[in-house]
Amino acid sequence: MEFIKYLRKRIHDDPDIRIGKRGIHENIIEATNELLKKRKGVIKIRVLRNLAQNRDDIRRIAQELSHILRADIVKIIGRSIIIGRIKDYKTSRTLPLSKHLKYHKYT
Repeated sequence: MEFIKYLRKRIHDDPDIRIGKRGIHENIIEATNELLKKRKGVIKIRVLRNLAQNRDDIRRIAQELSHILRADIVKIIGRSIIIGRIKDYKTSRTLPLSKHLKYHKYT
């Protein structure tokens, strides 16, 4: 449930990466991979108009990126793509509170 709340928050944030007329290249792939690790496994990508003319182009770009990054397409809204890796979110979280508590045996 916590992951879903984080996703909803990230949908309304500004895009982390913008893909322009050069398309998907090595620098974009490296930057998105680093951001996926830093941003708890969820990033928002904006595709500029000069690269994608319609929804099919945006869907194709999203599928290509998710395949290269081994991530999932969370949502496509207009020209914005939300890509996520659940495993990066789980590893970036702190330990649950129950692991920090000391358990006492009651006799």
